[in-house]
Amino acid sequence: MPAVVLVLCILTIIGSVFGLIRCLLYEVVADFSNNTDYWRGYAFIICHLSTLTAAIIMLTRKVIGFWIYLASQIIYIGLIIYTLYSYSNFHYGASSDAQALSYVFTLIFSIPSVIMLVLYLVLVRIHLN
Repeated sequence: MPAVVLVLCILTIIGSVFGLIRCLLYEVVADFSNNTDYWRGYAFIICHLSTLTAAIIMLTRKVIGFWIYLASQIIYIGLIIYTLYSYSNFHYGASSDAQALSYVFTLIFSIPSVIMLVLYLVLVRIHLN
């Protein structure tokens, strides 16, 4: 297995595990605050689980893992954008500080995903069967 595939898969596994922990923390906080409408945490958990599964499949050099990863990341990035919209000033009447903070968190979580997605598209696809 080429080193680039191995390194990206290991980074993906680490990132997915941290993402799962973060999402579970969100769900615990939502439960403690009696927020029964918070479904996005579960959607993020599904994205992280499918990304984790895709990385494990890619370690076996199967191309289906690449396609699962691609779909999972597109959904994840779309969900981040949707979440940003739902916390924006237009939707909830949030203050400008809260809106700026939501943009910062969007960048923190989306830029690494976009970079990894590009790296997978450029470097990994050609190495899988």
